[in-house]
Amino acid sequence: MKFFESDHEKLRKSLVAACRGKENAEPGERWQEDVMNHIRTLGPLLPETNYFILFDQFVWRFAAAACFLAIILSAYVLQTGFQPEYEIAKLFLDNPVELTFTQYFGI
Repeated sequence: MKFFESDHEKLRKSLVAACRGKENAEPGERWQEDVMNHIRTLGPLLPETNYFILFDQFVWRFAAAACFLAIILSAYVLQTGFQPEYEIAKLFLDNPVELTFTQYFGI
């Protein structure tokens, strides 16, 4: 679609007037309220599937479970006592075949 010279000139004058008039333009009193209401209607934005976020969540859940397990085992050891030398001697004297079998697998 071709603009005639008069249409082109009218468009230019309109754009110049709009550009010069924007300094005097003020948003209405309800402008900010309307914008904020529109933002509220958008709701929370869901992030794209980011594997780093999923990995980060897994690490923190695993860390919490590991700390909980360490506390439980520490409480058990404090209640029962931890004597590895006694346990190894008992294993060797009671059942030497089992000790040899466990040493074979590096346990």
